[in-house]
This record gives sequence, C-alpha cells and structure tokens, in this order.
Amino acid sequence: MKLNILLVVLLVSSSFVGVVAADDGPLWDDVEKATTVYYDQTVCEQYQPYLSLDHVEVSPDGLYCAVYESPDHDTDVIAYWARYPVQFGYTNADSHVGDREPIYVHVDDQTGEIDKVVYSAYHYYAGETSSPQMAEVNGSDYPSLYVFEPHHHYAPRTFTTGELVDVKPFVSNSNLDASSSQDWVSNGWDVNHDAIVDPWSISAGDNWWPDDSYDGRLSAVYWGTMQTVYDVTGYDIGGKLGSLF
Repeated sequence: MKLNILLVVLLVSSSFVGVVAADDGPLWDDVEKATTVYYDQTVCEQYQPYLSLDHVEVSPDGLYCAVYESPDHDTDVIAYWARYPVQFGYTNADSHVGDREPIYVHVDDQTGEIDKVVYSAYHYYAGETSSPQMAEVNGSDYPSLYVFEPHHHYAPRTFTTGELVDVKPFVSNSNLDASSSQDWVSNGWDVNHDAIVDPWSISAGDNWWPDDSYDGRLSAVYWGTMQTVYDVTGYDIGGKLGSLF
C-alpha cells in the first residue's frame, strides 16, 4: 500500500514544472528595528529540545540557535534549527544534501516559563503545543520531541532514550551578515526570510517555505495527500498525523 500511495504523490507532484530560485539575498536586512537577535550559549542550552534520535539514520551535526527579544511581544523566542548532513527520502524528489528542521521555543519574558513550542510538523508546515512534553535530564527539564524518519519533522512525545544535540550559533553577535544562517541562505537554502527574522509570525498551520517556491507547493501536495489517505484508509504514511498531537 505504501508504494501505491507514493505513486499517487508523485503523479500529482509531476504537474509542477519549473523551479523558483531560492532568495539568496541578505537575510537580516528585514529584521524589525525593535527586535534584538543574538546568540547566548547558556540560554540556548537551557531551553533546547531533547530529541529522540536512536532510530534516525543520519543524526544532526548541530542544533543552531538564536535568541529573539522584542518589546512588541510578551515572549522571547529561542529558535533552533537541527541541521542534518543529508536527507534520504522516499524518492529522489525528497532526498537531498543538507536538511534543516526548526523548533521555536516561546518563553514568557517575565517568568522565563515556556509558553509554547512551534515546530516543523511535516515538511516545514508548523505544528505547536502550549503544553509540551518535558524530559528531565540531569535535574533539568527540556521540551521532548520525537524525530520522524525520513524527513526529520517532529512530534511532542515522551520517550526513554533521547539526546541533547550540541548547540551552535545560528547568528554571529558581531555581524549578523556573517552568520551561519546567512551562509546557508547564500548557498541556496530555500526558506521564507520573514519566518527567520520574525519568529513570532509562525504558528500552527503556517509554514517556513518561500512564497511560490517549488518545494513549498510540493510539500503542500504531500501534506494534503497524507490527510486524504488517512481519512480514506486510516494509513498514516510518514507519521504526518502523529506529529500533530
């Protein structure tokens, strides 16, 4: 059955022709003047997600982090991007070198308590939870997220074996334009810039794809097809529905 479902997805996606080039221009030019973006190792490690990875073929080589503060919002956002060297998908269409999956932890700027966690629930489409599962590790609590193969999206779940991935800077405190994030964009990272410079703009049902991008439209086909397949057959291909709860 799984092969038949994949054929449906591929047949539908074959209607897309042409590829919209990724925006490789300056990433941080559009950040709001009131927003402060920086890297803080201590803060990033304090709120980092605890990831279930023992079943994942390729582990992330880092959890790239930035802290966002703004007087226009009641929360600070600690944004994480798990970077995988490669993604081995179901087909060539969803296999590629380099994969980056977001987790945005919103923290009350007065109490320091976690307000909600927004995460990639499937192919850059966002899910969120205001009551994240928490894992206690060495006396500290961390949001607990299960990683799905092969696309590395997440679901808030509890599990017995997880990992605190090494935290690395997503931004440079001395020069945002010299950040890892800008390097990724300059090398073709297909991502919505607004979703990076304004993490408060992303909530459940939104996505991290650029407007009119080929990958975004293809992901929408996967997203809709998975829902239809589940509604008709009860078969949850790719863990898409499981990642929403």
